[in-house]
Amino acid sequence: MLEQDPREVPEWVEIPEHVKNSGCGPRVVLGEPGTGKTELALSLMVHRLHEGMDASAGIILVPNRAAANRLRDQLALRSNITFSAPVIRTFSGFAYDLLSQAWEAGALPGVATAPRLLSGAEQDTLIEELLDGHQKNDGGPAWPESLGDAPRTRGFRGELREFMDRADEFSASTEEILGAGRELDVPEWEAAAQFLQEFRDVASLQHAEAFAPAELTMQAIAVLESDTEFAEKFLAGLELVIVDDAQEATPSQHRLINLLMQTPSNAGARDVIALACPDTVVQGFRGARADLVDELMTQRAEERIGERTRVLIEDVDAQTATGRAPHQGPEVDGTVCLPDAMGLHVGDLVDVTITGCEGIDLIGELA
Repeated sequence: MLEQDPREVPEWVEIPEHVKNSGCGPRVVLGEPGTGKTELALSLMVHRLHEGMDASAGIILVPNRAAANRLRDQLALRSNITFSAPVIRTFSGFAYDLLSQAWEAGALPGVATAPRLLSGAEQDTLIEELLDGHQKNDGGPAWPESLGDAPRTRGFRGELREFMDRADEFSASTEEILGAGRELDVPEWEAAAQFLQEFRDVASLQHAEAFAPAELTMQAIAVLESDTEFAEKFLAGLELVIVDDAQEATPSQHRLINLLMQTPSNAGARDVIALACPDTVVQGFRGARADLVDELMTQRAEERIGERTRVLIEDVDAQTATGRAPHQGPEVDGTVCLPDAMGLHVGDLVDVTITGCEGIDLIGELA
């Protein structure tokens, strides 16, 4: 059987003009399941690479390792390019690479050896050892009687690990969790806070250089925010970031997306394209926050206040005209509303100054 030349394979989806070319700026693109968001991510990356973008200048961030492995193979086939570094990354993988380079550059104080990921298996083993030791020695936190024998089960260990991951993600101290448990009368939080403190103490002795996945992202954000010199050097060559399934991102991952949107690259403003379907979240039990996709879109709208742009009028009623600016794709990026705009007609192209926004929709006046 003859193998088809990947360069002759047609693009899976047509790339919208408002994200196709370099310089489109931060964008959030919404789509229902099955509408081709992942295919768009791959096609856009291949298009930019074939247009001359360096292979190290773009990444696609995905929510888990399974998705990364699957898309990595598809990208290699479609692009016909040999990559020296992974282009498809999980957030944890990207954060790990950042922290490794920060450590080599001396931008990670307090970490004596090269950082590494504290695997889920290592976390589970340590949690199990601590819980078993408490039961044998009749020590540890006083778990509420309402939990019954749950602390002896594998399911409880999993829930405890998720709790600790969320605590790491929000940089919550055990004192804060204890205080919240007492104030809100949630004794489970008080016991979990005591366990978390013991876990952190033991982990810092046994695995001082290791970071849990949620902790990796927060540490990466801290480095980018505190060491501007390193941040500029690390991010300078990154021109395109595509986030697939952005609705599965946790709060810390959304913070990282925002940082990438706000920092420039050597080519100018970085193109960060977040693809999402906020109505289909499967990782909510692991901290996914689909509502933060709306915040991303609102933030992008607020940043345009004061800008001058051209608007194509698409609808006119008695006193209001509505249209779209060049950056607004159909059905995904909102509209521009022009109150008290008399005498305009559908099809008019007018100059507008953006004066405000309502969610993702912009409000403007004729310039």
